[in-house]
Amino acid sequence: MEISHEAAFYETSPDGRVVCSLCPHDCRISDGGRGACGVRYNCAGKLYTLVYDSVVARTVEVVSGSWWKKGKGVIIERVG
Repeated sequence: MEISHEAAFYETSPDGRVVCSLCPHDCRISDGGRGACGVRYNCAGKLYTLVYDSVVARTVEVVSGSWWKKGKGVIIERVG
């Protein structure tokens, strides 16, 4: 497993777990474990992100009002 970059928004607890506060899940991740997202990894009491340099979402917003009225609205797709 390639550990890419130390994550932000976490705290280390005395028992060796890390508490990730990036999203509302507030995961408590044991050493060697991953959060609910599957992309934040605890390695020896430090939290790393496995998608630091990857695009994980992209949005395309519609400019024309007629497109919106047809029910197509905003298109959201996952990349990667």
